[in-house]
Amino acid sequence: MSLINNVSMKLSGTLKGKYGDAVPSIEIMRYSIKFLITNLTPILLILLIGFTTNNIINTLIAMIGFISLRLLSGGYHIASAELCIIFSTVLVVGISNMSFLKDQWYLFQIASLILVALFAPFNIKKSSRIKEKDYDKLKYAALTLIFIGSLFSNEILSVAFFAQSLTLIRLRGGDK
Repeated sequence: MSLINNVSMKLSGTLKGKYGDAVPSIEIMRYSIKFLITNLTPILLILLIGFTTNNIINTLIAMIGFISLRLLSGGYHIASAELCIIFSTVLVVGISNMSFLKDQWYLFQIASLILVALFAPFNIKKSSRIKEKDYDKLKYAALTLIFIGSLFSNEILSVAFFAQSLTLIRLRGGDK
């Protein structure tokens, strides 16, 4: 069992023991706590690193760009929550420091548009309540987001979109 699962289980058991029927079942609380840990930890780590490196603006641009496109297009999910936290943090912090690509931003935008047009949405059946018949709307929304992002001519945003677009490529099958 993973560290996050252990913490979630212990915390939900403690809450259930202390508050009894006033709280949901242990399984519901465990899921909720795990969800909060796996989603808030990378965001907080990324923001902390952005503040400590005095790079908060680029960090916010990278994080918001990556997350926004991910919500619309889906993408590959790392099986381990701990690895996902580490990978996401390193990826977004790395992207936030790529201002040296200032003249190549449009190449990343074009590549992102092509990848999203070909592969989005991907791997969202388990994490979304959106009906499959509406998946084309997600694709168009993702393409619109990238197009609007290109109006800013920002290399950090372009690389964030590109990195997220790469997670759409199906290497071993997967759902639509």
